Order: sequence, then structure tokens, then C-alpha cells
Amino acid sequence: MNAMMKMFKVFMQSVQDSFKNQFKLEYKLFVPDAAGQGASYPLVVMLHGCDQTAEDFEKLTGMSEVAQREKFFVLYPKQKYSKNLIGCWNWFKQKNQKRGGFEPQMIVDLVEQIKKEQPINADKIFVAGISAGGAMAGMLASFYPEIFKASGIHSSVSFKRADGMKKGMLLMKKGPEGFDINPDFLDKTAGPVYVIHGGIDRIVHPDNAGVILRDLPMEQGTSTVKIVENMGHAWSGGHPGMDYSYPSGENASELFWAFFKLM
Repeated sequence: MNAMMKMFKVFMQSVQDSFKNQFKLEYKLFVPDAAGQGASYPLVVMLHGCDQTAEDFEKLTGMSEVAQREKFFVLYPKQKYSKNLIGCWNWFKQKNQKRGGFEPQMIVDLVEQIKKEQPINADKIFVAGISAGGAMAGMLASFYPEIFKASGIHSSVSFKRADGMKKGMLLMKKGPEGFDINPDFLDKTAGPVYVIHGGIDRIVHPDNAGVILRDLPMEQGTSTVKIVENMGHAWSGGHPGMDYSYPSGENASELFWAFFKLM
């Protein structure tokens, strides 16, 4: 009987652990060499796009190299392929488009975990991302402005103008004309936003860039948009030879960090 009870407890624990893991994200964390010497440091959360991993995104962006020089932490959450077959953040799903929404809350919970484990300056937490990751970055900045002081959105859309995959795809492809802001989001505003977009992006229409700037930030004067001419759907200044990279562009990671550290 005791053996049976032990087996039952082990089984129930495995079920509970499996359930809990559904609400946890894997991640990669870059820790600068200076960490742990009595100071606290900024944190930049970097959200990859579709068909990318956290490791891909770290190499593509070079943000960890900037972080080593400038002394800040970088958190690269990994989307679960069980949630999206090509690894996209599901910014277009209504269950995510709110404070406490499934995926945004998982990322916030991860940030809170890192804050407990590492010497993070809670007043210097920022978020950036590309494409689907950029839209999710905009959601996090809008729904949790007390956590994320500024955001960097690269080659993406305003999440406020589409709910559902079909609308999301049309917004990306055709641009924002005809897509009004969801009234539920009118009072959801973010801190300062830096938008970067390719002038010849065929995946996410370049007209989305200016709309992000109108829709998200609380104060227009501190936000900015940069259109990189001759760049398609790619990270400006990205690592040579990688998918979604435009090496000849001005380095987006440097631009985002220069913007963030002013906050």
C-alpha cells in the first residue's frame, strides 16, 4: 500500500510539473562580466521573430556584445513551438491582447523571475523585438508600462489594429489603411518607442512603421521612427550571412540601446 501511494504521489507530481511547464518559457540570459559586484544593472528583453530561435536572435542582433560593453543583462525568451508551429509570438490572438494575457504574462513572469535571481535595476527594464516579436514588444510596453520603460520595435505592426490571424496577415501585407484601432486599446499607452523598418519590406508593409509611432507611445516627442532605405524584412546591421539580416544598415542594437539608456 505504501509503495502504491508513493507511485501515485510521483505520478501526480509529474502531472503537476507538466501543467506548470505549460506556463513557463525557456530562455537564454546574457550576463555581463561585471554583474554581481554590488551594483544593479539594466535589462533588455529581446523577442525573436517567426522562424527564429533565441540563439539565432542573439547572434543576428549582436545585442549581447553591446551588453558586454555597456554592462546590462539581455533576456532572450523562446516561444514554444507547441503554441505556434513556426515559433511566432501570437500577438494577433485575442487571449494575448490584454494585460494578463497568456503569452505576455508568461514573459512578464519570466522577467520577474530574473529580477529575483539577478541584480536587475527595476527602473531600467526595456523590451525590443522584430516582426512578431516586435508586435509582442509593443503589447508588453502598452499593457505593462510600469515594468517596461521604453521599447524598440523592428519591422513590425501596431498590435492595436488587428485581432485574429487573418486580420494580422492583411495588416502586415497591405499596411494599416482601413484598419482602425480597437476601441479597447485607446487607453493603453506605452513609454517611449523607437521604430525601425525597411523601406522595401515585402513581408511587413513599411507604412506600418509610422502608425506604430502614432498608436503606442504616451508622448510623441520622445519617440522616433527610422526607415532604412533598400532594406527588406531584416535586422538592420545584423550579423552577415544570416537570414533576416541587413549587415550594411546602421546597427539596430546600438540604436536601441542608445535610446534606452537615455531613459
